Amino acid sequence: MTRARPAPRSAGFSFMEILVVMGIIAVLVGLSVGIFKIVGKKGPEMKTRALLMKMRTNIDAWRGSFKAWPPSDLNKLRAVIGTPVTVGKAVPPNDQNWGIESLVQCLLMQGYDHNAELDDDLVNTDKDELDKAFAKNGIAALSEAKDAWGNPLVYFTDADYAQAEKNPPTYISGEDSNLHGDAFLPKPWRNENGAFAQQGAYQIFSVGEDGVPNTDDDLKAWTAN
Repeated sequence: MTRARPAPRSAGFSFMEILVVMGIIAVLVGLSVGIFKIVGKKGPEMKTRALLMKMRTNIDAWRGSFKAWPPSDLNKLRAVIGTPVTVGKAVPPNDQNWGIESLVQCLLMQGYDHNAELDDDLVNTDKDELDKAFAKNGIAALSEAKDAWGNPLVYFTDADYAQAEKNPPTYISGEDSNLHGDAFLPKPWRNENGAFAQQGAYQIFSVGEDGVPNTDDDLKAWTAN
């Protein structure tokens, strides 16, 4: 007896199968959007952390050459290297961004053969400059190293912690940052026990995406609290 053959299956998809496929695609698209949002948010943070690591390397190399940390006050540079810094006339240095400006000038100073590789990381948010270029690149601008949000990194040496906490220096944010060129007043960080962090050394940090210093989104170049 010959058994009846089942009818051949249609080459097309059923309505339910189409709905299942569409549901899977929707889930994958949702996951992709979430991943892109995370990567988009973490990208600037990762870039800034990489810059902080590079700055630490540069600072440690400078200390290896001069047996002192780069000062966070240009007026103290002569005591370290014996060479004064000539102040500007047309666009004189002001009291803004002072710590990070001093650090950048130290890392780029003439006669210092270490390559800091900072060309792509510099900005001059307060538009001040020296009367005569002190940096070996021949640029008189008092530039600052900037984070991924366009704001200057903050730099203090331990010699300036107490004074900077009492009278926080004025830093000028980047025009493209969330503060749109407004000023912010960073203070040195303290540990959970109340002591200044990084005693006997220095602090360098980013004020983070919000552009507000000493808040939870600040990115620090050290790991201890």
